Amino acid sequence: MTVILCGLGGCLPPQIIDNQQISSGLDTTPEWIESRTGIRERRMVSDGLSMLDLAIKAGARALASAEGRAVQAVVVATTSPERICPAAAPEVASVLGLGDVRAHDPGRGGAAASRRFKPCCRGDRAQLPSLRPGVCR
Repeated sequence: MTVILCGLGGCLPPQIIDNQQISSGLDTTPEWIESRTGIRERRMVSDGLSMLDLAIKAGARALASAEGRAVQAVVVATTSPERICPAAAPEVASVLGLGDVRAHDPGRGGAAASRRFKPCCRGDRAQLPSLRPGVCR
């Protein structure tokens, strides 16, 4: 099975926390933090904004970038989920009105937390799709 990404979207929280803010009150400098972590700023959700809100905005952007092509799956990838289970992807798909599509949050509760995400299995090795950017038809 080959998977072609036809739409991609992302969304970052608007609140920025830079190294100056982190280093104030500590015995360090913004340059020291960046030299050791490579990070200049972080993003943080504010009250009233959730990871799910961001995922829905990102999903809408992905739909726009797909330019009307049929959607067969929704993947929500984040390093800061609000919950492990249930997965967010089925909820994002529902809010976006995508109907019965595959929906998966990698690393968030496994396949049991994802609706209709069932890789084909033969024996003890899963036949996972290869992800290749390409042209959708």
